[in-house]
Amino acid sequence: MRCELVTVDVGNTLLHLSGGGAASAVLAELEAGPARDRIRHRLLTEPLTRAEVECLAGVPISIKRPVATLSADTSRALARLRSIVLVATLSNTASLDATLPDPLSDAFPDLWRFRSCETGHAKPDRRAFLEATEAAGVEPANTIHIGDSWSCDVVGADGAGIRSIWVGGSNALPADVPPSMIGNVTTFADAVDLLLTGDCVLA
Repeated sequence: MRCELVTVDVGNTLLHLSGGGAASAVLAELEAGPARDRIRHRLLTEPLTRAEVECLAGVPISIKRPVATLSADTSRALARLRSIVLVATLSNTASLDATLPDPLSDAFPDLWRFRSCETGHAKPDRRAFLEATEAAGVEPANTIHIGDSWSCDVVGADGAGIRSIWVGGSNALPADVPPSMIGNVTTFADAVDLLLTGDCVLA
């Protein structure tokens, strides 16, 4: 199988996050349901101020800024992958979190980034994935997505016609595995190893 583009989730795939963020702080205050889903969408796709975020939540919120770290293994694996194939990141990022210190940008300042607060589309929406493939001029069938969220990364990629590798860690594999998922690994570095040693032709 041919691969011309690899898209990669950021939070807890490339970067280890300690603490939540604006979206996490708000969503933690809300009960599951359609209203929460609508608020999640706005948090991740609109350039909201803190006052607007608190208005959405209906209560004052305490935002604990996440501390992001990039491991040496992940950095080496990303550099290795980028030397072979086009790579872009695809993240669900609230606008309040987009300006936080980011070791990924420090290490790879020219890395192609697609943030939901800038594109207007958040995973698992298929448009979040297609935004990247269209910008790269690559067909979804020739794209592979790597991420740690089953619903956002694996199911979302499948809905866009994109193959995926799940960085599931120690999580049990769900029963409803889509045929588009080509691997289940523990770390991003493992995912890169799978791509480079499997039957995928990187171009």
